[in-house]
Amino acid sequence: MGKIGNGYGSEFHLRRYLMESPALLTERIVDALGKPLARVQWLHRESGKEWKGLQFSSFSPRVMEQWKSFWPQTGNPPNWDAVGQLSSSVADEWLLVEAKANEAEFVSPPSGASRRSREQIEGAMRAVKEFLGIDPDTNWMGPYYQYANRLAILFFLNEIARVPAHLFFVYFLGDCFPDGRPCPASESRWQELIAECHRTLKVPGTHPLSARVHDLFIPVLR
Repeated sequence: MGKIGNGYGSEFHLRRYLMESPALLTERIVDALGKPLARVQWLHRESGKEWKGLQFSSFSPRVMEQWKSFWPQTGNPPNWDAVGQLSSSVADEWLLVEAKANEAEFVSPPSGASRRSREQIEGAMRAVKEFLGIDPDTNWMGPYYQYANRLAILFFLNEIARVPAHLFFVYFLGDCFPDGRPCPASESRWQELIAECHRTLKVPGTHPLSARVHDLFIPVLR
């Protein structure tokens, strides 16, 4: 998610849903999860700030030590556009949200981590690729690095920390930027972009985290 715009951009539209129509967003999410009776509580964050890494909760010392071993603790950690907690009769689960509104922001720049941090990230990525059945030589540090590191954190929470979590990519339909940059108006256009991302990262259609990765296509509020 980029800098918030006045009437445009993924941050503006997501914030508007959370402030004006949280029930509508929640309904779409619980439908995607197949848990219509579940409740979702969205975490409040200060204006202009995002949740970074695992800062959205006070995890146990055990989890935090595992996190330090898995991911660098310096630099700019992956951040979340929104975080919620889903409660159902089965378990409480974290909902991590990454939102997009235009084509340019979908392709992220390569990792800019320092040498030491890069080595640690590459080690984490190898573990994720092995778990997903992806060729370990596939480059996850270049284009679509943002998408890859979101998968890495999802893997960490569910498979290493044993903290149930879901990853939601929210794709807005019909945004309009002042500079005229392309903004998908249809789900099919977003699907084309997603497919190219998956081809580049060699993410298979079905993998061990498939049930925890969700794509939501929702119109901007007018």
